[in-house]
Amino acid sequence: MFLVLFASLGGYLDEFDALIINDFQLSNIWVSAILTVRFVFIALGDLLAPMVQKKISSIKQIFLLNGLACTFLTIFAVIWNQYVILIFGLSFMIMAITEILLVNALQNEIKEEGRATVMSFYSVGQNVAMICFSLVYALLAGIFTLQQVYVIISVYGIVGGCCFYLLFKAIRIKAQF
Repeated sequence: MFLVLFASLGGYLDEFDALIINDFQLSNIWVSAILTVRFVFIALGDLLAPMVQKKISSIKQIFLLNGLACTFLTIFAVIWNQYVILIFGLSFMIMAITEILLVNALQNEIKEEGRATVMSFYSVGQNVAMICFSLVYALLAGIFTLQQVYVIISVYGIVGGCCFYLLFKAIRIKAQF
């Protein structure tokens, strides 16, 4: 659930990058700039994921890492200008790392014969979540400014990371008794 609802948030948001540039009232060349920053940082996240994985000792830490990514997204959304676009990229780098770590953890828990089926359900879940996310994004954009929408989405990610962290902590405590 976390993987679809929170860790994939970066992939859902990429559809709306051009709206950020429009809101900043910058020329269209900045669409390329924001996409370049996003994908360079995602590529860095892909490269750094194995190193981060060696330092992660539990799935709960991955939830907190995703909350950190959304914290950087909140910083970007609060400052809201092109001068902090690297913070924007940093948030997506960390989201890429968390998604890779969670997919890896999921695949390690599944026997080989069921892996393709589970990954298909994960893909379907992402598609359904993107449909719902797009509708919620449109609803929020009709009520709030784009900057406020990004603050709301990033706070959603922080709360999700903290909730799953606490949920897994509570489950572990109950399992010990």
